[in-house]
Amino acid sequence: MKIAEAASQRTGDRAEVAVEGDNLEQVYSLQARQAALDHAVKLGLNRPGFNGSPWVEWVDDSGNVLVGEAFKNSPVKKCRAHFPIQAGF
Repeated sequence: MKIAEAASQRTGDRAEVAVEGDNLEQVYSLQARQAALDHAVKLGLNRPGFNGSPWVEWVDDSGNVLVGEAFKNSPVKKCRAHFPIQAGF
């Protein structure tokens, strides 16, 4: 499991942090959620907390999003969860 730096971004007092892993269980785990919050701190958010439900996409080894035929034909499928995070006040 790792933070997908290129897919994570901060805008003002909010961030979307992407955590990539081998399966759904891994990216929805407590460790993944804590890693997302820790990364939000590194992005500069003060007292970050979740601001909604994460959404998931499938990617290949290079981080390219897999949909349709690409998903069916890809030999490697990784899961990426995007966590919406907001700074605490």
